[in-house]
Amino acid sequence: MACWCGACLLGVGVSGCLHDTGPASEGFKCPCGVGHLAFAPAQLAFFAIWGGHQIPDIYQFIASKISGMKPDKIKMNVMTTGGSFGRRAVADGDVVAEADMIAKAIDYKAPVKVQWTREDDMTGGRYRPAYVHKLRAGLDDQGNIVAWENHVVGQSIVAGTPFEQALVKGGVDKTSIEGSDNVPYNI
Repeated sequence: MACWCGACLLGVGVSGCLHDTGPASEGFKCPCGVGHLAFAPAQLAFFAIWGGHQIPDIYQFIASKISGMKPDKIKMNVMTTGGSFGRRAVADGDVVAEADMIAKAIDYKAPVKVQWTREDDMTGGRYRPAYVHKLRAGLDDQGNIVAWENHVVGQSIVAGTPFEQALVKGGVDKTSIEGSDNVPYNI
């Protein structure tokens, strides 16, 4: 009977593969086979993407378009990435798309890891646009704020993305004025 381990399927050969030792116990064909490899790339049933995604549904849709698979056949594994701020909610899913295109180019025969270096991110990543924030406050004799004037000017980070319709109202990008439009103080 043929071995189904990833090394044997790819023909790379690994010492310790049990494909010549006869049937394995517990119903396993070969203990070195792990489900990270497509056994039949031409009939790929599903694949998984791992990352610190803030918008996994959109990334799943992007991967679906690239791979030609239905979104429910793409498992998005959202990793806890505390303190890893930025690049987790990009509308075009650039890193996910890059990994999927590479995997597709090799017929999904092996796992693909895309990890941008700090240099890659600084030269090929996105920069938040510049903003000007002018704040004036009037104080009473005890130093309490009694008047508040706040102006924010900047380029929207969601204009031209799938988020624009929901987040830009009356020409104002809600992500640009967070904390300024709903001041939590009794003024």
